[in-house]
Order: sequence, then structure tokens, then C-alpha cells
Amino acid sequence: MLDVFIPINDIASKDKLENINMNVKNIVKTYFFLILRIVITP
Repeated sequence: MLDVFIPINDIASKDKLENINMNVKNIVKTYFFLILRIVITP
């Protein structure tokens, strides 16, 4: 039972990590563009 459960759990956590990564990238992009706009506009 545990032998089957562990790999499934591993796959799920990898999926979550990828989702978190995507969210972080989107947030960083958004902040980056906001900062650029603030710096560019006098």
C-alpha cells in the first residue's frame, strides 16, 4: 500500500511545485513591468 502511495504523492507534490513556480513567475513579471512603467514615466 505504501509503495503505491508514495510515488503518487511525489507526483502530486511535483505538480504543486510547478504550479507555484508558474505563479511566482507571473507575479515577478507583473511587478517587473509595474516597476518599469513607474521608472519610465516621469
